[in-house]
Amino acid sequence: MAARYGLTRTLEIVERGVDALTLGLFSDAWIDALTARFYSRSSHYLGDEHNLRGLLDWEAAAIEGHFPPRGRVLVTSAGAGREALALVARGYEVVATECVPALRARLGENLAGAPSATVLLAPPDFAPRGPFAACVLGWSAYTHLAGRARREAFLARLARELAPGAPVLISYLGVPQHGGGARAAAALASALRVPFGGRRIEVGETTLPACFHRYYMPGEVAAETRAAGYRVVLEAQYPYHHIVVRAPE
Repeated sequence: MAARYGLTRTLEIVERGVDALTLGLFSDAWIDALTARFYSRSSHYLGDEHNLRGLLDWEAAAIEGHFPPRGRVLVTSAGAGREALALVARGYEVVATECVPALRARLGENLAGAPSATVLLAPPDFAPRGPFAACVLGWSAYTHLAGRARREAFLARLARELAPGAPVLISYLGVPQHGGGARAAAALASALRVPFGGRRIEVGETTLPACFHRYYMPGEVAAETRAAGYRVVLEAQYPYHHIVVRAPE
């Protein structure tokens, strides 16, 4: 048992080290490409079982509690259309963006019969022309945006395309706190990046298991949205980490 535990810990340390080297040596553009590659090969996110399941219970509660009953809604990083399809079925006019060509193609197919839907191939931090009555940042898409400065710049651009006070639903991967391993990995990656003009790697960033994620502690996403001028109206960690904010009035 002791030998097995020691081997497992050694493999975890090696894996964490490789992750830190990846974050430290490769650019954010490469990290974006890694994430896009993962989703382009995912039969789950391309398949009907996922995309026809509708809104999850917590998503439906957030939308029913904070979104207007009708209007033009933006869905960014819409994948193959799970949220967009559900919103169209609820009577919303939907503009859906997606950065992965394979998902964008399936998104167009899934929304082909919906005259109230518009589909765009666009980067995950692109904000199309508004105004929008509400916005859904696609399921956990915020987690895949590397760097706080980039996320806050995106939120600021988005605010200019939202109606005053429009609600935005953001879901993300969360942890109760960042462990010592995560802090050490971020320090190592930053030591490799910063001397060459790269940004500092944030604690909670990882490329494991197959694409880029940023894990957030409670309050971190709220702080970023407030810095971009939004007002937080809901923050929940159960059954999935999500937040609802309102655009500047």
